[in-house]
Amino acid sequence: MVYLVEYSRESAKFIKKSRRNKKLSDCLNQVNKQLTENYLRLPVEALSGSLRFLLSHHFKIGGVDYRLVFSVNQSPESVYVWLIGTRENFYRQLVKKFG
Repeated sequence: MVYLVEYSRESAKFIKKSRRNKKLSDCLNQVNKQLTENYLRLPVEALSGSLRFLLSHHFKIGGVDYRLVFSVNQSPESVYVWLIGTRENFYRQLVKKFG
């Protein structure tokens, strides 16, 4: 099954900035490929509390922890990436986004 991957404005901006870092850019390309083909192959965990409808993928590059949060819609088989960033203040930004 092939999923359509869509990005929020913030996550698209992060991807554009990440092109300066080859390792990060390559990793994000791999994650995008896995989200398109089958997001269940990624090591993901469901968030808790009011954000329990979101899934989170964690990865580390050069000693920096990154997070990618997305949701899955089964009817038109799509994945929406809400936010990508470093772990620092990531969840604070996410809660602010969803209020």
